[in-house]
Amino acid sequence: MIQSLSWLLGVASAALWCGLMVHGSRLRKRWLRLAEVSSSKAREPEPLRRVSVVIAARNEVDTIGEALPSVLALDYPDLEIIVVDDGSDDGTETVLQRFAAGDPRIRVLRVDTPPPGWLGKNYALHHGAASATGDWLLFTDADVRFHPQALRLAITYAEKHGVDHLAVAPEMTSSSALADSAVLAFALLFSLRFRPHHARNRRRRGYVGSGGFNLVRASWYRRVGGHRRIRNRPDDDVELGRLLKTAGAVQDFLDGRGMVRVQWYPGVRAMMHGLEKNVFAALRYRLDLFLLAAAVRGLVFYLPWVGAAAVGGAARLPFLAASFVMVLIYARLGHTVLQFPLTHWILFPAGQVLLDFMIIRSVALALMRKGVPWRGRFYPLRMLKEPVE
Repeated sequence: MIQSLSWLLGVASAALWCGLMVHGSRLRKRWLRLAEVSSSKAREPEPLRRVSVVIAARNEVDTIGEALPSVLALDYPDLEIIVVDDGSDDGTETVLQRFAAGDPRIRVLRVDTPPPGWLGKNYALHHGAASATGDWLLFTDADVRFHPQALRLAITYAEKHGVDHLAVAPEMTSSSALADSAVLAFALLFSLRFRPHHARNRRRRGYVGSGGFNLVRASWYRRVGGHRRIRNRPDDDVELGRLLKTAGAVQDFLDGRGMVRVQWYPGVRAMMHGLEKNVFAALRYRLDLFLLAAAVRGLVFYLPWVGAAAVGGAARLPFLAASFVMVLIYARLGHTVLQFPLTHWILFPAGQVLLDFMIIRSVALALMRKGVPWRGRFYPLRMLKEPVE
């Protein structure tokens, strides 16, 4: 009986991971890189429509001074840049005013305290978008760096293909081997949870958003209610994608390697604290969903390793096969997509365990604190759970 159950679980695990590998291989062939738009003979629309870049910045003095010059260097003829200082107290405002004095395309707005029911960043983006004059809105973060051609290529692609919302996955610069292995595990989990590869398919439920590069037609942004409808969502970038996809907007997702770059987290400690704000949000702050997700994740990601170590005889073979295929998937994701060094993605088992520890920790802290701290502000769970649609 035990032997038969072991065989059943092993074969099911191997079949699942083999299916994921085949599916992932097909998707990779269809996932276009933004850098390849220039070689696809896409005709640039004339004239290029006005774009408003909207950036929320709170205590970003260490990053905004390097990121903003790359926005100013974008090769785009009709551009306005709106930076909303979200109550910074570290000198960010001084840096922004210095840039604004040197370039008329920059407007600096300031919000000291968000209204009740709003997260600070979400209100800052809402406030910036409300004063934007562009036909397109590009929401991005204060630590993202752009290739000069990035925006021109994105607009060309979106206009040619009739896309209303284009999310671009940034190239993540390497930090530490252990942190990158956890980022790799997070990337696979994100893909399975939101299925961004289905974003362009209106018949599928997958959707996507990218805090580093969320390009939206202004008309569609206002049609769905913008950030007002997701005012209490820490995962505002993905939630905006959900709103747009549900409303019928044409959505797409491109690989931003070589065009859009960010260091997501500089190390393990920063990643651990950063995930405190949005892991539980993805589960709608429901403990039952967290427990269900944890059980499923255990069966999918840990059963192959446990079976390979604990099961004897021929019944071990399918568990070994599942473990091997898992290694191949992580290797492909780490090497060809994220382009992490070999020494970083080869640590993925440790990164997987580390990510799960971070997830459990973030949920436990949110429940114990009855809220989530984020950039010097505290947001109670009762506010985060409040429905706004």
